[in-house]
Amino acid sequence: MGPHIVVCIKAVVIKASRGRTVRVPDNVRLNPFDLPAIESALQLKACIGGGVTALSMGPPSSRSVLAEALAMGVDRAVLACDPCLAGADTLATSTTLAAVKAAKELCVAVSVDLNYRARLWSERDARAVMTQIAEQADILFTTEEDTARVFGIRETSYDDVARRLGRQFDLRVVVITLRETPSVWHNTWSAVAYDAELDEICRGPRYDIEVVDRIGAGDSFAGGFLYGYLTSGTKAGLRYGTALSALKQTMPGDIVYASREDVERLLQSGDLRIQR
Repeated sequence: MGPHIVVCIKAVVIKASRGRTVRVPDNVRLNPFDLPAIESALQLKACIGGGVTALSMGPPSSRSVLAEALAMGVDRAVLACDPCLAGADTLATSTTLAAVKAAKELCVAVSVDLNYRARLWSERDARAVMTQIAEQADILFTTEEDTARVFGIRETSYDDVARRLGRQFDLRVVVITLRETPSVWHNTWSAVAYDAELDEICRGPRYDIEVVDRIGAGDSFAGGFLYGYLTSGTKAGLRYGTALSALKQTMPGDIVYASREDVERLLQSGDLRIQR
């Protein structure tokens, strides 16, 4: 008798209309990010036996995604559907907003990565939440595309987008990462930042990358930027963030394995091509 595996899955809205979003069977589907989890559980079952249960929390319309899981081969499907669970996502949102507010009250700097994901929420929902966070943040990491989707801000240049974000939300620093993709494996990576205290646009180094794995590039950039910023200011933050993220993209997986010495060696070399 093998183990019993429980896979948590979620019904996500296919397209959010204006106004209040109503979840109905025709407007929801299984979250694509949950498919690999179901497939892995079924593979384990085939190897070592046992059973697989799909578990979802949501309104009755979520039954459709559980039916899809059953069709894939899971043994049981369970829907947690109760009025007392309504607004559970709101609890996570309110907790995050409360944490940001508490940090500001304690004079702790707050950084936020906009990082919009269309499969996780609608642009309307993202704007409602991220506006509240950005208004209390000190440093914002974003891209030109995410800024347009979430905040509806469009300008003729990256510099103008960064300035407008900084002034609209009273941010200390706005950082926009820049990626050019001549091909899937060959990318150019850089960043610009608006420093409100200096009222200046700062530019990071530009790297030509032979991409191994892009996942984790944004997180590694934020980590490198914050190190440089907290030690020597915005310009140093751009140098460390861009270099560390460039190194990350030459490595498989979503974690960067690089030391400060690795980053500084890259910064000192001035070599635009990264090979590890």
